[in-house]
Amino acid sequence: MSDTLDAPSIDSVDIWDRDDMEPRIRDILDRTVRDRINGPYAAKTEAQVVAMLENYFAVTEGLEDIAISDVARMAGGASKEQFAFIIRHRGDATGEKLVLRMDPLEAIAQTCRGREAQVHVAFADILPVASVRSVDANGDILGQPAIILGFVNGVTEPTQGTGHGVSGIGTRYDEWAAKLTPQFIDALAQVHRFDWRAADLPISRRLNRARDRRRFGR
Repeated sequence: MSDTLDAPSIDSVDIWDRDDMEPRIRDILDRTVRDRINGPYAAKTEAQVVAMLENYFAVTEGLEDIAISDVARMAGGASKEQFAFIIRHRGDATGEKLVLRMDPLEAIAQTCRGREAQVHVAFADILPVASVRSVDANGDILGQPAIILGFVNGVTEPTQGTGHGVSGIGTRYDEWAAKLTPQFIDALAQVHRFDWRAADLPISRRLNRARDRRRFGR
């Protein structure tokens, strides 16, 4: 009988090598499974966000008389809970507008907030990325992995374009396409020219070494 006819059915073959996985991603996925015992995830309320942030800045920066205001849930970013807010404290009565990006339980995409922070810092002088105020990569203080960024004014898609969808899906740029294309190509080229080996990306380097040792025994 031919090899094709003798082959096991697709349903009986596990196509995933679950040991061939980047250590940090494995940690994140394992954490997700462990957190399932906490029950169904409920989106954070404004009061909960305020309490989390007041405690976080008191613990991490030692700020006093902290006031969190103008908390607003941000649209887009389907895999994260995002909130814009203003923080005031004894040393800054004027206030600063920031953004909290937080991992909900079992997000649609599992990524590392620590790595996100490092990439933002690495690209600060290359692309117009948001500044990093703070990061709680494992959610030790906030209770959920999160990054706090500076607020960047602007829009994520043309306000006068036709076709708007969730997280940019289905967006049409119409007459803006010709204006945005050169900027997009330049940004894409900057990303590909970036020498990540020379950048301060300790999480990535540590994970790459661990992966190589497992794969190649070195």
